[in-house]
Amino acid sequence: MVTDVCLNRVCWKKPCRGCAEKGGPGPGGVYWPNDLSFSGKISWCWSASAVADDGAQAWHINFYNGRVFNPNVKDEHAVRCVRR
Repeated sequence: MVTDVCLNRVCWKKPCRGCAEKGGPGPGGVYWPNDLSFSGKISWCWSASAVADDGAQAWHINFYNGRVFNPNVKDEHAVRCVRR
């Protein structure tokens, strides 16, 4: 499982690729908390975490089904601004 503890590509394993589509706790079954609003298409969004063992890739997540993947940083995907 990809976590803050392990951001290497070897931490991504097929059994952890995602959950049931629209099976999350958020509005309409998406995978973000109810207190975060979202408008627009449910899609892949970049995370703030680079793939530790490959500087040309970064982690992103699909909020529709909870899947994570590590595409090239030159690929176009959505972003979300959040505060900690």
